[in-house]
Amino acid sequence: MKIKSAHPPYMLKNALVLLGALVALLSVAFFTVKKQSPKDNVIFPSPQSVDFLKKQSTLPEILAHFKDHTILFSVKDEASLKLPKQMRKRLAAIGGRQFLQLGLRHSYAAIFKDGKIVKEAISPNRPVSLKTGSIKVESAGNKAGNFSRLTLNAVQYTAENRGLNLFVVNPSGKLVGVWNFDFFVSENPRSSAMEWNIGNLSTLEITLSEKQYRKLKTKRDQAIKDQVLLSSSDDLVPARLRFHNEDFKAQLRLKGDWVDHLQGDQWSFRVKIKDNRTLMGMRKFSLHRPATRNYAGEWLFHQVLADAGLMHLQYHFIKVILRVQNGPSSEVKDLGIYALEEGFDKLLIERNRRREGVILKLDESLMWEEHQAYLKGRLDIPDLQFLNFHHYQQMPVVPFEEGRILADTTLYKQYLTGSALFRDFIDGKKKLSEVFDVERTARFTAIANLLGANHALGGHNYRVYYNPVTSKLEPIGFDGNAGKKVYGFAEFFNSRNDLAYQEAYVKAVEEVTSDQYIQRLINWPGLTPMVELMQTVYHKYEWTADMLIHNQRRLQASIHPKHPLRINFNGIENGYFNLSIENFSRRPIEVLDLTYKGKKVFGKPESRTILPAKSRTTVPLLLDKDYRQVFTKKGKHKVGFNPVADMDKVLMTYRTPGSQFVQKEKVFLWPSDRKGLALKDPFQRPANARDFDFLVFDEDAKTITCLPGDWDLDNNLVVPPGYTFVAGPGCRIRIRSQYTAIFSYSPLRFIGTPAHPVQIYSDTDQGLGLLVLNTSDTSVLRYCRFTNLSRPGSLGWSVTGAVNFYEADVVLQHCSFEKNRCEDALNILRSHFDMSHCTFTDIHADAFDGDFVTGSINNCLFANIGNDAIDVSGSKISVENTAIENAGDKGISAGEKSHITASHILIKNSEIAIACKDQSFFKINTARLQNNKLAFTAFQKKPEYGPASITADSIELIDNYQVHLIETRSSLLLNGQKTETTENVKSKMYGVEFGKKSG
Repeated sequence: MKIKSAHPPYMLKNALVLLGALVALLSVAFFTVKKQSPKDNVIFPSPQSVDFLKKQSTLPEILAHFKDHTILFSVKDEASLKLPKQMRKRLAAIGGRQFLQLGLRHSYAAIFKDGKIVKEAISPNRPVSLKTGSIKVESAGNKAGNFSRLTLNAVQYTAENRGLNLFVVNPSGKLVGVWNFDFFVSENPRSSAMEWNIGNLSTLEITLSEKQYRKLKTKRDQAIKDQVLLSSSDDLVPARLRFHNEDFKAQLRLKGDWVDHLQGDQWSFRVKIKDNRTLMGMRKFSLHRPATRNYAGEWLFHQVLADAGLMHLQYHFIKVILRVQNGPSSEVKDLGIYALEEGFDKLLIERNRRREGVILKLDESLMWEEHQAYLKGRLDIPDLQFLNFHHYQQMPVVPFEEGRILADTTLYKQYLTGSALFRDFIDGKKKLSEVFDVERTARFTAIANLLGANHALGGHNYRVYYNPVTSKLEPIGFDGNAGKKVYGFAEFFNSRNDLAYQEAYVKAVEEVTSDQYIQRLINWPGLTPMVELMQTVYHKYEWTADMLIHNQRRLQASIHPKHPLRINFNGIENGYFNLSIENFSRRPIEVLDLTYKGKKVFGKPESRTILPAKSRTTVPLLLDKDYRQVFTKKGKHKVGFNPVADMDKVLMTYRTPGSQFVQKEKVFLWPSDRKGLALKDPFQRPANARDFDFLVFDEDAKTITCLPGDWDLDNNLVVPPGYTFVAGPGCRIRIRSQYTAIFSYSPLRFIGTPAHPVQIYSDTDQGLGLLVLNTSDTSVLRYCRFTNLSRPGSLGWSVTGAVNFYEADVVLQHCSFEKNRCEDALNILRSHFDMSHCTFTDIHADAFDGDFVTGSINNCLFANIGNDAIDVSGSKISVENTAIENAGDKGISAGEKSHITASHILIKNSEIAIACKDQSFFKINTARLQNNKLAFTAFQKKPEYGPASITADSIELIDNYQVHLIETRSSLLLNGQKTETTENVKSKMYGVEFGKKSG
């Protein structure tokens, strides 16, 4: 839900008429259905049971409260000194006769069931143990080993405190908690559930003043009354946080839409860390009860998204303590377990290893105001005419971090482009495949449906990242409420008739519903302890593999429905077997073949034939010339095809587009009584490579070849996927016009010679460059020259390099990059590369920039570089036999957890030879660093990362102005010697004392 400002920058469309309002209300009802309140939610513990775990109780109160549980008694050290006779007799009366004899430092164990002690064991000097089913309890007094422990389902739990320990196990076999009664110091000790029983969780302490707490409580009480929480910037209050022995200044407010976020003392909060600091790498996060996102289900949802390479949030469970400060005194509230959910900002994008961009959503604030009005007024259906419920198509597209985007012209242009794409998608003007990254969106949707996280697929929960490299949107997991059995699956708007998306979605569903994948989920690392943690506190919370298996089978059935077609025979004419086919299913169907009994093929469509969902179409299938022989029976007089006699043997094969599984359906003899519709295939992806006379297509070899010669490019060249783009000696492409570039979805094979390299260049200072993306195979570039190019882009998006490879592996040999007019000469992102014998000369800014890459650089030369010669982030590379001269900023730079190994390196006449930042590691062996202003530096630049480390051996240092500048906590081991460190190195970088000013 958006925080409203005093001057909203967005205007909504006019209100809908009454009928539209009712439709809109029903359309949002599925995804905004109010979650059950605690009293209705059968898997949420009652407030009384939660309170009982926290409160101080006596031993008899524990036995009475958990009389339907199994309670295991175990003494550690000593439990008899002040044990009153009345207590001994009370336990003896329910079966604990040996408890009467409990003496100083004795061992004692007992099993309590159905209100009685059913087993006991005691010893003055030896350990004792008892078993019941899979449960084993052990006791050892001071002289017998001094321990108290429980083994439950092969997991051992140890009580560390002296006295009589009571382990409580619920009827489902889960440990509820342990209570400790120290009769060594008191005759009537009291105990609450031991803290360790809710897991080894980190604790976040929140401190509020009494005034700020009252402000939050007033807001909360009003929301409870209205049944909806509406938030604004005025609701923020200052707070102090303490986490892992660090103190933070912050602002927070209540959060949530429905008031299930505000039940009891466990209110939900939105938190923002101040002073540009981060907590667990986050500046913004939310806190809410585990129940609001269905306990461990949401944790697993984000874990699985991360594993699939999809955009996800950090999601952790922590303990929260609230301290309300009133002058010198304070009230402390132990709020128990909370889920901590990452907020939407730049750091989320970086952690997901994406290029900086904008995150978008639909502004739902007016929808919630309408909800509040409806609930507050207790209106009935006839009263809807007085309201204007806002459908998703009426909601504005807004960005997160509005201030940062408005202050940055590049981000603002990205917002304009991304929001326009998003808006067109919501309004149905563009298909999903035209706006979203199809493969990632399909995988996201399949995982969400499998895990029962389809709440994330409701329009008001859409959170999308605009990728400025691909100019596509990517979904971000949010509010999935995962972990439920699903009976009706959800998908993104306007996707049912998008063939490219449907193919990708079906493929993704088949992958995630495989038995191997389901077993991975069932055995997911950390899932069992996470579920047990939730069940320890929330006794009725259930998690079984049945949920996954149920969803697996229903998902499989949804993409492979039984008998989705009705096929009628419409006669044979001019060599075509005409069929009228009605597709009853909600998915497109691809027609494959006509078969005899499902085996021998005797006819098929002339081109790919797709039946749209819920459609009826006439389909002609071209018959084989000898199709009659299929129906000819040897030794009998029957010859050829007889519809009446043979139609029961005709089966048409088909499949759901994207599926590996072929299905069969019989053909009815009698024709349809309705006219078929002309079959059209509107889902072909456009490409314009055929518009260029100098490009030759070879459909057999699947190549597109550029002919030798000099060619001018005045319009964008878009190479489709499924080919190899080939260029050979003497091929010269001049990019002349403004905004003109080469885009290839197919791998390149550009092979020149030393005398006749492949050349791509511009002589107008207007032409752009080359972008290769999402290729299925490795590109190979050998003897190529790239001169005077700039970054491909248009309003709202661009890449940073003159030559770019995005998710496209590449080998570069004997290539030269010269006189580029943009940020990077060569930018490789999320790919593997091997670069050898390449030169970079007269480069405007950075020569090679690698983001999230792996690869190698060998025998390369970098000369006259405006900024960095080699700059990598989040990458792992090796550099060998390479020379760098006249780098205006850094020779080699490692950032954001990169790992570089280098050997036989020359760096001279440069500003900074080697820089290592932000938790990166740089190992260099055998190098000459000569006449540089600074030879080595290591420091932390960004608060979400840590210190950096350099190990340098066999280093020859000649005439460098300063050898090293290493920040405290970072390190440099130079020729076996650890170097001194200094504070705040970052303040001396970026043009202050060393390097160049960034930006």
